[in-house]
Amino acid sequence: MIHVPRPAGSAPAVLTQVQAGPRETARAIEYYEKKTGKKPSFNVYSHDDVKNALGRLFNNKCAYCESRYAGTQPMAVEHWRPKNAVKLKDGTKQKPGYYWLAATWENLLPSCTDCNSERYHVVPPDMETQVLLGKQDRFPVADESKRHRSRTKPCEEIPLLLNPCLHNPEEHLEIVGEGDARGIVRPLSINGQPSEKALASIEVYALNRSNLVEERRARLLLIAEQIERVDRLFQKLDAAKTEQERESIEADIRIEWPRLERFAGADQPFAQMARQMIAPFKKKRTP
Repeated sequence: MIHVPRPAGSAPAVLTQVQAGPRETARAIEYYEKKTGKKPSFNVYSHDDVKNALGRLFNNKCAYCESRYAGTQPMAVEHWRPKNAVKLKDGTKQKPGYYWLAATWENLLPSCTDCNSERYHVVPPDMETQVLLGKQDRFPVADESKRHRSRTKPCEEIPLLLNPCLHNPEEHLEIVGEGDARGIVRPLSINGQPSEKALASIEVYALNRSNLVEERRARLLLIAEQIERVDRLFQKLDAAKTEQERESIEADIRIEWPRLERFAGADQPFAQMARQMIAPFKKKRTP
């Protein structure tokens, strides 16, 4: 997961046009607050213009797990604060949800099916037990008594989930790069304790589901191979005896180094993992 700032004024027009987003929000307010009208349906958030805008913002990657969904599945437009209901720790649902944010640009993120939906997964190293993971209607907060239940009152809640548009996930999460646990996401320490936002996000977004971990591991091997390839060139450069030999090796480095950095590009899957792997090598070897 990487930080993706949401540019001001980037909301698709369909969310702000009076006859679209605001009208849908007004109907929800009438039903839930004024107790009039029909139960609202939420449709504007799934408009193609919204999907396209989110796809551009996140380079057609899931906002949570950074996998590419474009080639294998349709995007799920995810409400960070759930619109219909909120699933609490005890499994019960609190209704309504954050209905006034259903058509709010800042509350929408692109997600893959497994991050967005509650499904059963196995999580390494225990490959026998299935666990129900995935966001769906979950939105844990630090203090349930301060959950934001009314749009007309100040918001005092403290969300426990990472939002890549609001937070820098790289300050909370790291991906294990070697050993038996490679590919596993784990929390970083904040003030001597594992990040609460990391712990909640890993569970709710199902970031350690087995199939996703395997995808990360495959990517890790590619990155490690390229690091080794570049490092061998630097070793040859250190041992070069003639200027002609040095120039030839430096030319190869100029080709291979950008290929390594490409793994960390914002449009690449698992860019946070790549940046984490490449950073120590860049400190050691700089062209």
